[in-house]
Amino acid sequence: MVRFPDIDFVIFDLEWSFWEDKQYILEIGAIKKRNGEILDKFYKLLKYNLPIPEKISELTGITNQNVENGEHRENSILEFLLFIEGSILVSHDIQGDLKVLKSEAYRLGLEVTNTILCTLKLSQKIFLAKKYNLYAIAQLIEIPFTENFRSHRADSDAEMTCKLFNQIIKELPEEIQTIKDIKTWNGEYKKLYDYKIVGEPHFDGNKNYRGFFDGASSGNPGKMGIGFAIIDEVGNAVYEGSQFIGKGTNNEAEYMALLSLLNVAKVGGIKNIKVFGDSQLVVKHIKKEWNLNAENLKPLYKNVVNLIPSFNNFAIEWIRREENTLADALSKKSL
Repeated sequence: MVRFPDIDFVIFDLEWSFWEDKQYILEIGAIKKRNGEILDKFYKLLKYNLPIPEKISELTGITNQNVENGEHRENSILEFLLFIEGSILVSHDIQGDLKVLKSEAYRLGLEVTNTILCTLKLSQKIFLAKKYNLYAIAQLIEIPFTENFRSHRADSDAEMTCKLFNQIIKELPEEIQTIKDIKTWNGEYKKLYDYKIVGEPHFDGNKNYRGFFDGASSGNPGKMGIGFAIIDEVGNAVYEGSQFIGKGTNNEAEYMALLSLLNVAKVGGIKNIKVFGDSQLVVKHIKKEWNLNAENLKPLYKNVVNLIPSFNNFAIEWIRREENTLADALSKKSL
């Protein structure tokens, strides 16, 4: 059965430059899909008479010479605005491209009001990985690169984002059947024990490891972030995780950070681990020194307890916040 029938998605990418305080599109690449089938494609290299900063040319390979004979700017942008009319816009880390597109439309006296979906944010909710830039996540979930792939070019990046979006749709929970469902789900946390851990870590099962975890929230409840690190016998951080996980309480974030740490340790083959966190509540719960009464924490507690038998030797201890600086910094970084 096709997910989201009869809805048009435009998966797009922009390459752009800037002059003074304004941003200008250099290149547009887009693919329109409906019912899982490609309906149309859009590609334009736009005329641009201002100097392109050297760092933009180095990143994209687009030079001043390339755009001197580009297609008419205003006409091309108008064509693209017509191309996306009535469609859901999809891009990787969409806010940057959307801001530029809205600026260009505004200069033409128009607005961009499409519903948007961000494959970066959706990837962060479905896959547990170290990096979520487009190329990293594509490699980790084994999306093939075509022979004519050009990094940081609009047509290639749109094609790669389209393939990533196809995979995301396959991985969405079955109960998600509408765009509203996605928007609602994307604003809530996904339980980390359901995540697919991509780029699987590998550890020596004969060695002893230490794990540090921390959860943070901006408001309580509010936006939640987690941070965790796995340290080897000589004190090297061999794995670090930092992730925004939606909205919830600080205690939920602490539990989610511990769950994430234990999942990575289990998948990576660790057998001996001692875990440290600065949440007395979580540590006391796991050590069965405090009663657990909060209903929202019980499923999280249960899943932590179910993971513990995966290890031959497991221990957990409370530490002061100043002793947990790495995990603390990682959790706050993700907010």
